[in-house]
Amino acid sequence: MADRRTLLERLNDPQTERTIRVDTSALTDSVMRNLRRILNSRRGSSSTVPDFGLPDLADIVHEFPDVVVELQRIIKESIDRYEPRLRAVRVSFVPDENDLLILRFHIAAELAVGGENQRISFESTISSSGKATVRR
Repeated sequence: MADRRTLLERLNDPQTERTIRVDTSALTDSVMRNLRRILNSRRGSSSTVPDFGLPDLADIVHEFPDVVVELQRIIKESIDRYEPRLRAVRVSFVPDENDLLILRFHIAAELAVGGENQRISFESTISSSGKATVRR
């Protein structure tokens, strides 16, 4: 059975493949941490992977109101590319009338667990400063 942890997690806590059991909660937490890394990274900040992360909001805010549709597309493409444990990713905008300075997105996908695909979802908020939070 393949180890479903990220490379960094495997380097920090090496185990042999024989001792690894699929812990859905740990796997979900690992995916959530990776989504936070992706959504809080800015494109161009990694010299080895220049398209990793999201664009700076200041660079795309001039496209308002189309910025929401553009961010949905970018978030989905980033997850598809940099979180291979998720499949059939869908990102949808969730308007928040109480706080217009926050962009809220619902992320739904399938997570491969023990040979089966399990539905999983996250909620991400992106503040006006560009800081993203991700939670279940």
